[in-house]
Amino acid sequence: MTEEGGVTTAVSPHQGEVESLVRDGRWDAAAVVLRERVREVPDDASALNDLGVVCHAKGAYEEAEAALDHAHAVEPENLEILHNLAQASFSLGMFERTLRLIDAARGLGGGAELEELAVRSRAALDRMTLYPRFVSIETASVCNARCHFCETPNVRRTPFMEEAVWRKIVDDNRTAGVEFRLNMDGEPTLHAQLPDIIAYIKTTTNCKVTFNTNAERLTPDLGRAILEAGVDGVRFSIDGFRKETFEKHRIGLNYNVVVANVLSFLNAREKSKHAAFVEIRMIRFPNNEGERDAFGLFWSSFPRVKVILTTPYYWPDIGHDGVARPCFRGEDDFELYYYTDGRATLCCMDWQEKAVLGDGRKYSTREIWNSPLARSWRKNLREGRRDLIPLCSGCNQDLDQDAEFELGSK
Repeated sequence: MTEEGGVTTAVSPHQGEVESLVRDGRWDAAAVVLRERVREVPDDASALNDLGVVCHAKGAYEEAEAALDHAHAVEPENLEILHNLAQASFSLGMFERTLRLIDAARGLGGGAELEELAVRSRAALDRMTLYPRFVSIETASVCNARCHFCETPNVRRTPFMEEAVWRKIVDDNRTAGVEFRLNMDGEPTLHAQLPDIIAYIKTTTNCKVTFNTNAERLTPDLGRAILEAGVDGVRFSIDGFRKETFEKHRIGLNYNVVVANVLSFLNAREKSKHAAFVEIRMIRFPNNEGERDAFGLFWSSFPRVKVILTTPYYWPDIGHDGVARPCFRGEDDFELYYYTDGRATLCCMDWQEKAVLGDGRKYSTREIWNSPLARSWRKNLREGRRDLIPLCSGCNQDLDQDAEFELGSK
C-alpha cells in the first residue's frame, strides 16, 4: 500500500484490474469493479477497504465511509481499515467520530499521520459553535389515528425508538440547553417509556422537554406520570368543537375520550401546581370554521391554556411547484429532527427520508448540525432557494401570513 497526502490511495494486490485503473486515474471504473466484488462477497474486508479508498479519492465520502464501516465491522482489529475510516469521517466533517476512531487505532499502534489528523480534528471541533435550539426525537413513528391530511400511515420506519438511541441523543445535547420535542411523524404516548424519557432529560436542569399529542392514549395515569417526570409543555391537537367534526379529521379517534383525557390532564396540572404550559391547537378546515369561536371560548376558559388556530400546509411532494421563498428551518439555531432509527433529517415533513443529514447512532448532534451538507441546505433555505433541495422544492410551509395565531389565553 502507498500513501498520498495522508490518504491511502493504492489498493490490495489481489485486484490487479483495479490497480491498473487506479494508476490511470480511472477512479469511477475502479469503483464499479470493487462494487461488483462486494456484491459477490459482501464481507470481503479487503475489497470493502479498497472500495472505501477509491470512493474517498474521487470525493464520494459517504459511500467511502459506508464501505469502510462495513470493513471495520468484519475486521475490527485492522489498523489500515481504521486509518482509512478515520480519514473518511474527517472528510465528512464528523470530527468527534474521527477522534473516537483514532483512539481505537492507538490501541493497535496508531501512527504519526493519525496523530496529525487528531490535531486537525480537535481544531475543527473548536470551530463548531452552532447548535440547534430544538431537537425533535421521534419516539414513535406509528399512530393510533388515520388523519386524512397526514402521511404517517405511509411511514415504514422502526415503530419505536430504542432506549440506547434516545439516551445517546439526549446525552449529546445535555450541555447545549436545548428543548427536546418528543414527536415527529408518530404519536409519542404510544411509546411505553415516555415518562422515563422525560425524566432522563430532566436530570439536566437546563434542558426542556415538550411534545404534541392527539391525547386519546393520554390516560389519567399516564398524564400524572408525565407531569411527575417533569414535562415542560404539552400541545394537544383537537381539530373541532363537535364530535362529528373532530372525528371526520382525526379518523379513528374518539372525541369524547380525547376531551376527557385533556380535561383530566389540566385538572392534574392544577392540583399539582405544575408549571407545564398547555396549548390546544386546531387546524382550520372548511367544515370547522364555524366552530372556531366556540372552540376558543371553551378551551381558553381554563387557567394557563393557550389556544392556537393553524393553517394546513401541504406535504412537500403534493404542494406548490417551484417555491422560491426563505424558510425558517434555514436558521442556524433552529431545529434538528431524529427518526426512530436514529438518523437525522432537515425537516419534520420529511416522511420519505429525502433530506437525511446523518446518523445519530454514529455522529453527535454537533457534528451533524455543523456538517457541510447541513450548513449548505440551511443556507439555501435562508436565501429562498428551496428548488435546490429535492424535499423542499414544492413545500408551501410559511407561505401564509396567518399560518398560526392565538385565539385566546387566560
